[in-house]
Amino acid sequence: PEKSESASAAERLEFIWLLSFSSRWDLEAELASRWVNLGGLRTALEIYERLQMWAETALCYGATEQEEKAKHIIRGQLYEPTNKDANDEDK
Repeated sequence: PEKSESASAAERLEFIWLLSFSSRWDLEAELASRWVNLGGLRTALEIYERLQMWAETALCYGATEQEEKAKHIIRGQLYEPTNKDANDEDK
């Protein structure tokens, strides 16, 4: 397009907030998922651990024949108190 037909940068930036951007967390989760699909389980595992996506982390451990670590993660999530302050008050 010719310069006269194109909107200025300032005009285009007025509408940038109307675009739907994915968060960094969503993008990294998608990246890890793609690593799993490609067979890069260890790389996906590192990403899932960093994002604290424990179910996916446990699945990666299970797929890499580290089932005990997978069980440990699941147990930790099942039995870990969600509100530690409330538990301290009960003592």
